[in-house]
Amino acid sequence: MKKIWKTRKSEEGVSPVIATILMVAITVVLAAVLYVMVINIDTNNELRTPLGLNQQSKNTTAVTLLVSSAPNNALVTGSTVSLLIDGTPRTVTNAIVYQAAIPIASYDGATATWTYSGGENADTATFSAGAAILVYSASGLTSGDSIIFSSTEGYFEQTPFDVN
Repeated sequence: MKKIWKTRKSEEGVSPVIATILMVAITVVLAAVLYVMVINIDTNNELRTPLGLNQQSKNTTAVTLLVSSAPNNALVTGSTVSLLIDGTPRTVTNAIVYQAAIPIASYDGATATWTYSGGENADTATFSAGAAILVYSASGLTSGDSIIFSSTEGYFEQTPFDVN
C-alpha cells in the first residue's frame, strides 16, 4: 500500500503568543464560572433561613410570638400559617403581624390570604426582628401544639414552632 500522508519532519506546536492567550482565556472563563457558583450559593442560603420565634404569651385560643431573627426581605406575601394539634392539621383562624404595636398584615386561615394595613402592602410587609405575631385558633391552643410558618415564595425556610 502506498502511504498517503506525508510525515512532517519538523513538528512545531502552537506559537507562544497563541498559547498564552488561550491560557488567559481559560483562566478568565473558570474564574467567571466559580464566581457565579459562589454568588448563587450565598444567596440561596440567606433566603432559606428559618424565622427565629420566641413565645411571649398564650391563652386557650391565641399565642403571641416575637420574631427574634428573620432573613432580609422575608416578605409576608406568599407565606402560610398552619397548625398541628396532636399531630392533626387544623386551620388557623387568623394571624396578625405587628410592627411597633401597629398591625401591618392579617392572615385569614379560611382563605389562606393576607390583607395589609398600617401603610404596608404586599411588597413592603415583612417578618423582621422585633415584629410580633398573634396567632388565633378557634379550636384552641395547648402546650405541644405546633404552629408552622411556610413561604411558598422561598423567602424563608419552613419554620415550625411548638407552643409552650
